[in-house]
Amino acid sequence: EKERQWEAWRGALEDEKTQAERRTRDLQRLLDNEKQNRLRAEQRSTESRQAVELAVKEHKAEILALQQALKEQRLKAESLSDTLNDLEKKHAMLEMNARSLQQKLETERELKQRLMEEQGKLQQQMDLQKSHIFRLTQGLQDALDQTDMLKTERTDLEYQLENIQAVYSHEKVKMEGTISQQTKLIDFLQAKMDQPTKKKKGIFGRRKEDVGTTTNGALAQQAQPAVPMQYGDMKLALDKERSRCSELEEALMKMRIELRTLREEAAHFKAQEHVAPSTPAQARHQILMSAIVKSPEHQPNPSSLLNPSTRCKETSTPEEKRRVTFEKFGRRVKERMHHNIPHRFTVGLNMRAAKCAVCLDTVHFGRQAATCLECHTLCHPKCSPCLPATCGLPAEFATHFSEALCREKTNSPALQFKEASGHVRLEGWMKQPRNGKRGQQGWERKYVVLDGTKLSIYDNEPREDSVKAEEEFELCFPDGEVTVHGAVGASELINTAKSDIPYVLKLESHPHTTCWPGQTLYFMAPSFPDKQRWVAVLESVVAGSRGSKDRAEADAAGVSKRQKNLSPLVQKLLGNSLLKLEGDDRLDINCTLPLTD
Repeated sequence: EKERQWEAWRGALEDEKTQAERRTRDLQRLLDNEKQNRLRAEQRSTESRQAVELAVKEHKAEILALQQALKEQRLKAESLSDTLNDLEKKHAMLEMNARSLQQKLETERELKQRLMEEQGKLQQQMDLQKSHIFRLTQGLQDALDQTDMLKTERTDLEYQLENIQAVYSHEKVKMEGTISQQTKLIDFLQAKMDQPTKKKKGIFGRRKEDVGTTTNGALAQQAQPAVPMQYGDMKLALDKERSRCSELEEALMKMRIELRTLREEAAHFKAQEHVAPSTPAQARHQILMSAIVKSPEHQPNPSSLLNPSTRCKETSTPEEKRRVTFEKFGRRVKERMHHNIPHRFTVGLNMRAAKCAVCLDTVHFGRQAATCLECHTLCHPKCSPCLPATCGLPAEFATHFSEALCREKTNSPALQFKEASGHVRLEGWMKQPRNGKRGQQGWERKYVVLDGTKLSIYDNEPREDSVKAEEEFELCFPDGEVTVHGAVGASELINTAKSDIPYVLKLESHPHTTCWPGQTLYFMAPSFPDKQRWVAVLESVVAGSRGSKDRAEADAAGVSKRQKNLSPLVQKLLGNSLLKLEGDDRLDINCTLPLTD
């Protein structure tokens, strides 16, 4: 039993031993795990300690950098505050300068306005002075030209006088020779008639005698009055020659008297200013000169001409046939007429101020000018290509061409220029500054109509008389004057191309009173012939109105002078003229009432 107990006890102890060993192994395993965990924890702690130390170092470095940046920002803020203070001071100074500059700008604007007004006045004065200078130079040139013309006329008259004297002496010698020959012939015929007639004998002698007697009698009867008639004819011829010589002497005396009067007029012309106004005839002459240089197929034809075949079919009476033949002849004459001889220009210094024949501007003294060697036409060098090729055109040729052209245009409804009983009408397309801004906003096309002394401007061509004009300009008004400028300076139209300036003309009104402002109109013609035509017609209208005004003033002065010469009683009855109405506004006085003192 003890062995069994010891065995049981031994088995129990072995069981306990195995359990203790098992527990020991478990504990050892746990210890190993704990050691491993401890090692891991220590490793982690070292790593975390290193990370913390690294983070601390980084934070310290960042703190140092931030402190450095803070110092820099503080310094920058201090510098910016100083800069802000400086800028505020500068801003205040700039505001003060801006106020002073604004005041200066206002004063400069006022000064500019005054200068612009003075410039406008000076421009007007300069234009007036230019026109006055041009009138004086033109008058001087006309006087010199007229003097040269009078000299040439004098030489021509002297040459004609010499020719007349030579012809007279030659005719005198011829007539003396003729008289002597006629005298000899008369003596010979008288001697022949005094001789007796011889009779022939023969078979037919009696008949021949009778015939000879009758013929000799007839010849005697005819010859007796013939001789005195020839002598009388010679006497009549001699009387005619004497009367012709006396007429030639009278014509010579008249020519001498006319030459003397022309010299006196030239001397008087030099002492006064004279401007020959352009006439509508000159405008027509310029149109003809522009048309004659074109080829015959491009020359103007009237719209009312029919074909020759239709005319021949329609005509039946001899008068109509003659009219058709005349029209055909006039048309053929015009078709054969053509003149295109270019000018031979030479460019040199101008020694006398004159007007350009193309653009109508002044060719100043001492400037370059183009002068034709043949006809001595003067113009600017830049305008010489635009001058019509009418060099050496005879006056008779131009007159014949104008007559042929006028015959064709008699029934033409498209005739633009009309003049009847002093009434002038001209119309056509021209350009005008848009909104009256002197070309700053461009030029627009307008239809301009000159009817008498009124200039009307339309947007389109008026087809009816009831169309109202957009703008009207009166060329003749009693309280002012109108000036026509054929040329305009480039300074007046700054925004206009220089190539368009020569085509511009200007109308300017100058009222005598300051209550009504002046008016200025600029027009741009499509070509130089159109500009020349418009300027010529406008100048003629203005000159005619000025002449009528001067005549009216002279008549009024004459009436007032006659009234001064009247008796005091008549002057008291007539009174003083406070208002005078002329033209259509004239009033008739129905009654008068004499007033006492």
